[in-house]
Amino acid sequence: MYQPKILVHLGASEVPEQFQAKSLEWVRKAVEKGYEVAKTGASAEDIVAATVSVLEDCPVSDAGFGSVYNADGGHQMDAGIMTGDKKYGAIVSIHGVQNPIRVARLMVDDPKFSILCGEGAMEFVKKNNIPILPDSEFATEYNRYYQEMFAGHGDPLDLFVTPDTVNNEDGQNIDHDDNPELPEHGTVGCVARDIHGRIAAGTSTGGTPFAPRGRVGDSPFPGCGVWADDNDGCASCTGYGESILVEMLAAKSAQRVTKMPAMIAAREAIRAFAKTPRSVAGVIMIAKATGEYGLFHNTVHMPFAFLNEDGTITSGLSVGELGEQ
Repeated sequence: MYQPKILVHLGASEVPEQFQAKSLEWVRKAVEKGYEVAKTGASAEDIVAATVSVLEDCPVSDAGFGSVYNADGGHQMDAGIMTGDKKYGAIVSIHGVQNPIRVARLMVDDPKFSILCGEGAMEFVKKNNIPILPDSEFATEYNRYYQEMFAGHGDPLDLFVTPDTVNNEDGQNIDHDDNPELPEHGTVGCVARDIHGRIAAGTSTGGTPFAPRGRVGDSPFPGCGVWADDNDGCASCTGYGESILVEMLAAKSAQRVTKMPAMIAAREAIRAFAKTPRSVAGVIMIAKATGEYGLFHNTVHMPFAFLNEDGTITSGLSVGELGEQ
C-alpha cells in the first residue's frame, strides 16, 4: 500500500492582496478533501475529481463557480482528467456547470469517446442530470473585481497577452504591463497518487478573461494542460494556453522526472518554456517512481498546497516559500 500524494495549484497569477488569504484557505481545503477521499481507497482519478471540485467551488479561482467572463459576458469552461494507464476524459466549451471536472470524470469511463465539446457536451451534461445554472450564479467578488479594474482600459484581452512579455535567464516572467494591480487568471489543477500507487492529473479552467466565445486553451488536452503516464509521472499546467498548447508543456514536464528530481524537473521545464513567446506558465507534478512532488512557475504567484507524509498540509502563494529551488 502506498502513501497518498496530492498536490494542487490555483493558477499561475499575481493574486491581489485582498484575495491571498482566501486563496490559501481554498487550496488547503482542496487537499483536505482529496485526502479524505484517498483514505477510502478511491482511485487516483476520483481523488483528482473530488479535489479539483473544491478548487472549482473557490470564489477566487478561474474555474467552475469562479469562471471569468468571456467577451460576450458569459462563462465558458473546459476540464480534463488523465490517468497513468492512459485513460482520459475531457469536456470543452460548456457553461452553467459548477464542477466541470465531474463531467470530465464521467468521460474517463466512457467506453467509446474521450472528449465532448459545445452543444454535444451540454447534451451529455443533461443526460447525466447535472444541474445547469444561470450565468448570474457565477458573478463572484473576484469577477466583479476584474470588471472594475478593466474599466477604461480598451480591449481587456490585451492586458493579459501583451506581446512585450519577456523572461529572464531563470525563466522568471517580466511583464511590462502598465497595470500591475490587474489580476491574472487562475486555472486550477491537481496531481495525485492513490494508495494502490496509481497516478492521475486533472485541470479545469474558465479560460482567458474576456476571450472570444469558442476560444479553447490548453487545459483539457492531454500533453498540454494535463498529463499522466506510468512511465514518468503526472502533471497539471496553468498559464497562457496558446503557448502551452504548442509546447506540450505538461507531457514535457513529466518526462523530465526520469532524469532528475521532480522539483528540479519542474524548474527546468519552465525555464525551457521561457524561450516561447508569451511564456507565462506554472506546472505541478508527481514522479511515478518516487512519489516526489515538483512545482514551479514564472509568475509572481501560483497558490499551492500538498499533502505531507504525516498527513499535514503545506501551502503557499509562491514556490519561493519552499526555499532554494
